Amino acid sequence: MGPLFFGQTSFVEIQRKMYEEWKKEPYFGFRGFSRGVVLNNNDPLSQNLFNVDGHKWKSLRGKLTPAFTTGKIKQMFTLMGECVKNFERYLLNQVGEGKVFECRSLAAKYSLSCICSFAFGIHLITFDQENNEFQVIARYLFIPSFYNLIKQMASVAAPKLYKFLGLTIMPKKYSNFFINFIKETVERRKREKVVRNDVIDLLIDMDKNRQDFDFDSTDSLLASQAFVFFVAGFEAISATISFALYEMAIVPEIQEKIRSEILETLKKHNGQLSYDIINEMKYLIMVIYETLRKNPPGLVLLRKSVKPFKLPGSKGILPTGSLVFISPYCLHYDEQYYPNSEIFDPERFKDDRKQSVFFIFW
Repeated sequence: MGPLFFGQTSFVEIQRKMYEEWKKEPYFGFRGFSRGVVLNNNDPLSQNLFNVDGHKWKSLRGKLTPAFTTGKIKQMFTLMGECVKNFERYLLNQVGEGKVFECRSLAAKYSLSCICSFAFGIHLITFDQENNEFQVIARYLFIPSFYNLIKQMASVAAPKLYKFLGLTIMPKKYSNFFINFIKETVERRKREKVVRNDVIDLLIDMDKNRQDFDFDSTDSLLASQAFVFFVAGFEAISATISFALYEMAIVPEIQEKIRSEILETLKKHNGQLSYDIINEMKYLIMVIYETLRKNPPGLVLLRKSVKPFKLPGSKGILPTGSLVFISPYCLHYDEQYYPNSEIFDPERFKDDRKQSVFFIFW
């Protein structure tokens, strides 16, 4: 393995060969998509799609995939309107009062407002609040702490110790709040026959068809899937907005170009905004892609092989149970694929040209 990784063949090249050899296959090699993370039966929220493996993962993925179809995203997009208006009013007040505000905090509040609206159907006026339950949970999960770092390391390096010590993703009081919130929301929607085309509706459908699962489908299992939407959506939105604003502040020319495109597109559509209209803003999309290249949400992607796997173009074999750590950050700064990789250059993605080495979410 030494010459493979340190001398003759780069991991980037291995990934390219994997793609070329199995480009028509949705999955290969790491069947079951084990992530090498802990599924702790004492932690109800650990039963989410990112933690389970094998057949259970495949079954849950099939149930959750409909939430990401273009049609569903278009429907959810309309739910963001009120969030945008609240955010706009808040910004105007801040600017009018001459206040200095930190963009990362603003992006986090906006992201939380959006997630709670189009995932759970609740309207949180988070901009002037600091301590509602969802903000407290978000801070616990994403504000760095030594304790959380140790927990994350233990879950990968010493999973048996992690379980033995009874460690969990969050304190029990937060887990209980989230599970009870999802359970009560699902019950209220069913009772009042409310349909919003959001994540809760997806959970209601899963709840109605529990007999389709060949494993126990509990309230905590449903809440775990909602939890993963909350965690992944909140951090991805807030981080991407923050970094995009930073990059545009560094290069004002990019800021002016994207602003002009937005204004021209809105004028063309009489000030209306929709999923399809946003997709007309090609430069905006290029800026988002380049932001994600320079600042990928996941710093490390972890996988565990569930069967022996021969690496293409080499004699190296990954034994069953091998942990593989992949760094999107390193891949996105590889000069072979991204010349002058330290430079923020949206033109890399001109004409819908996504690079062959581009890992945002995997």
